[in-house]
Amino acid sequence: MRLQYLTPVIPGRMALIISAEHIDQLMLPIEEARFAGCYLKLEGDNYRSLRNDFNQAQTSMRALTESSLISESLIETNLKNWETLSNHLFTCLTTQTKDVELLGWLITSQVVLDPTLEGFENTLITLDRWASEHFETLQPCIPGDRLKTEGSDEQAIERTNFKFKSLLPLLGDSDGSGLLYMPLQLVSLIGDITFYRYTSAEVHREMDTLRQVVNRSLAAEYDHLCAKLLTLGRISDALKQLDHTFSEKASHQPSSAPNFVFLKRHVERMITAMEQISGVTLEHLRPPPSEDLATDIEAKHANSDDNETAQGKNMSNLSNEQQQPLSGTGVEAHAGYTRESAYRELRHIANFFKRTEPHSPVAYLLDKAIRWGAMPLNELLSELLKDQPDTRESIFKLTGLNDARPLPPVSAPPAAVPATNTEPHQIHTPQPETYNTQSNAVEVAEPPVSKPPEPAQPNSNGSQLW
Repeated sequence: MRLQYLTPVIPGRMALIISAEHIDQLMLPIEEARFAGCYLKLEGDNYRSLRNDFNQAQTSMRALTESSLISESLIETNLKNWETLSNHLFTCLTTQTKDVELLGWLITSQVVLDPTLEGFENTLITLDRWASEHFETLQPCIPGDRLKTEGSDEQAIERTNFKFKSLLPLLGDSDGSGLLYMPLQLVSLIGDITFYRYTSAEVHREMDTLRQVVNRSLAAEYDHLCAKLLTLGRISDALKQLDHTFSEKASHQPSSAPNFVFLKRHVERMITAMEQISGVTLEHLRPPPSEDLATDIEAKHANSDDNETAQGKNMSNLSNEQQQPLSGTGVEAHAGYTRESAYRELRHIANFFKRTEPHSPVAYLLDKAIRWGAMPLNELLSELLKDQPDTRESIFKLTGLNDARPLPPVSAPPAAVPATNTEPHQIHTPQPETYNTQSNAVEVAEPPVSKPPEPAQPNSNGSQLW
């Protein structure tokens, strides 16, 4: 079975991709007194029409992945069917019902239709908000006359279990199962490298060949790679939050919460795959909260706006705040400051300017600088001098890039042993303004008898703060 399929963007077609604005619409109640509306399965014709659309989409997906020769007509038919289903589902979920099973179908459609996976993320956020804010009234909510149990407590447990079971088709009950398994296999990781192609290369021990293919397009695809890796990180976080939300709902009664472990594992494998073939890590792109420079900048930006609207009030406080440096952003504030943390801060600064000043070139220049910083010298020169092959070849020859070989490791010199002054000398208490507490090293040269040895400046092998 060949799975080289990649979701294309077909000109003239506008697929419904769930955005933050769509989340707001999905959170509006169907009726003022009934947030979740009706149970659509009891509405005969309406449900059958929707189910037919779902069956057609599933059939076209199977035809696509089981075909030995994938044609553009099969791809277009598949996309058309999923677009029809997505539009139909969104209409139902905003006008008729808030049903978790139907939302699972919408989640699946977003993975098929949206190569960025942002629609996938937003539909997961919608599911979590539904469950955390309106769990008891969410559909399916079986009417009392159709329940097998009696008594309010027993019926509440039965309804809860039925809601949980409605998510089983989406989540699956093992690795390689569930509605999302096949669409996620067909997701592009970078360029035309799908997750299925990665797993196949892993099985057949062709990872070196795959990395060579990726390296040829990494410079051009770097921004898309980083964006998708960050999105997958947020999707992983959303799945963990969903697991927590449903586990909390199950803890109130003897019910087994839906099992998100297989879907979480699938997403984590996709993140690992992108990191292994590209060398870019999610940790590199997403710093811990304590190093989130963009948050600090946004907070100062907000404070500045508030002070401007106060028409001159508290100006002295503002002046004092502006005189203080940003905490934790200077090199001198980090004893363990590294190249990785510097690039993380640049990435967050770029993201900040993309959000606050989309018209400005600052963010895009920073993106370019980050991308260039991650490239080997020969690839960087190839990109900068792509229209000047003679100049590039001359530079390569002069600098040795054409036949560069790794150098043998250089052993570190032994640490200097401070000289011990055995001669007596006068005790002298240094003045506060001249006493140096930054170093314990001493001069090797013999000091005068009347003075203690002066502290030596750290040399190139000593510890320095970078």
